[in-house]
Amino acid sequence: KNLLNFAGGIISARDRVHLQMSEHRMGVFRQEVIEGLVGLSIGGIEDEWLRIKRQKSTEPNLPENYIREFIKPQKSWDPDNPPSLRDAISKSVSIDEASELLEAGLIFDADIIHNNYQESDSENWNVDVVLHSSNLPEMRIEFEHWLNKIWHLWATEEKPRRQSIKLYDSLFQIYASTHASASLPPEIIWGFGVARIIRDGRTIDMPVVEQEVEISVESSGDIILVQRDRPLTLNLKPFLELEFTNS
Repeated sequence: KNLLNFAGGIISARDRVHLQMSEHRMGVFRQEVIEGLVGLSIGGIEDEWLRIKRQKSTEPNLPENYIREFIKPQKSWDPDNPPSLRDAISKSVSIDEASELLEAGLIFDADIIHNNYQESDSENWNVDVVLHSSNLPEMRIEFEHWLNKIWHLWATEEKPRRQSIKLYDSLFQIYASTHASASLPPEIIWGFGVARIIRDGRTIDMPVVEQEVEISVESSGDIILVQRDRPLTLNLKPFLELEFTNS
């Protein structure tokens, strides 16, 4: 299968022979892994072998505030990390609201932790109460409904978008390195066919045929890979390294 093999250094001048694609410090991107990502197209246009559009991450539609305040805080919404509820929260409510919570059995006397008298309004008394999620069955049911419907639908759609963003960022770093290198820029290789062989405890996992490609960024932000004006090469070095007699 096709694969994208982005390697540091010039392959023709390697000090050592690489036996596995994973040895290349700038990354390996296999077609079967990246194909189908949001904003990514492979082939279909003459000389343009890959194009990826810049994506922006999204966030799920949030539940009502009385549910949201129980959700454990996160730095950012992660489609691989479902949110969960905090055991308890503390909030300030009016004395009337606290009485209603007590009468409904949603809090107990021990959950009233502090009284605040508002000097600016002698008729306005607030109390700080602790609300336990275990005492709020309706809130937990609505949270589960939001999680299983809205959040999971968002996560299913967001995962390939985040993978696309990660691929884009990796390719952009490679693009930047090709323009910032004080010496020879890193070589970018598109490989065809993969040889996977284990011999004497050593493993070959490398493309059989290699083609150099160029990377560029368009004004729209799209990153594209195009074929360089170089011939295809047959990658025999791993086999010679392991002394395959028929290589």
